[in-house]
Amino acid sequence: MGDPKAPSTPRRRLVEDQCCIDVSVLYRAGKLVPGTCSVWSWSRGTGIIGAVNLLAKAHAIEICGYVATGTGTEPVQDVLQIARVPARFANPPCGRGLGATSTFLVCPGSLSRRQKLYIVGRQCQCRQCHRLGFAVEAKGPVGRSLHKAAKARAKLGAAPGFACPVPQRFVPVVARRGGRGAGRRRYDRLVSQIAEGDRAALSGMMAAADRLASSIRRCDP
Repeated sequence: MGDPKAPSTPRRRLVEDQCCIDVSVLYRAGKLVPGTCSVWSWSRGTGIIGAVNLLAKAHAIEICGYVATGTGTEPVQDVLQIARVPARFANPPCGRGLGATSTFLVCPGSLSRRQKLYIVGRQCQCRQCHRLGFAVEAKGPVGRSLHKAAKARAKLGAAPGFACPVPQRFVPVVARRGGRGAGRRRYDRLVSQIAEGDRAALSGMMAAADRLASSIRRCDP
C-alpha cells in the first residue's frame, strides 16, 4: 500500500472550467470591428465568474478585467494580436466567396494561431500552453462514445439522447438547381459517427449489465 502521507497528484485543470475567448463568437457578435468597445462576461449557474472590457483595433484586441479563482479574483490585462489569413475553399460557388479570410488570435505563449484562448490566472494563452484537459478524458468508454454521438447530433440539429432519430439532410434550392448535394459527405460522416457512438455505448452498457448479473449470481447462496 502507498504512503498515506504522500502528496496526491494535483487534478489537471479542465477547459470547461476556464474563461474562454473564442474569436469566431466575437466575430459573429461584431466585437472585432476596429474601434468597437464592449464588455464580455462569463457565467456559471447564476453567478458571474469573469468579465473583461474589449477594445478592438485593426490588428489586435485589448482586454482588461478580472476572472474569479478559488481564492478570490485575478486581474487580467493583455493585448491579443489578430491574424487574418486567406480562407480555405474560398472560391465560389461552394466556398465562402473570393477573397474571404479566416480570423485567428495569436497565442502570446506559443505564437501560434488559435481560435480559442483561455484565461488562467492572469495569463491568456492557448490550451497547450496552460496544459488544459477535457472533461471527456476522465470518462469511461461508454461516456466517451455517448459524448461523441451527442456532439454529432448537435451539429445535425437532432434531439439529444441515446437512439434519438436523426433529421434528413437539408438541400437548399441553389444546390438543387446545380444538381449537387448540400454537405452530403459531412452529413454521411456525422450519421456514421452517431451510429458508431450509439453502437459502442450500447455494447458497453450490455457488457456492464452482464458483469452485474454475474456478480449477483455469485453472491446468491
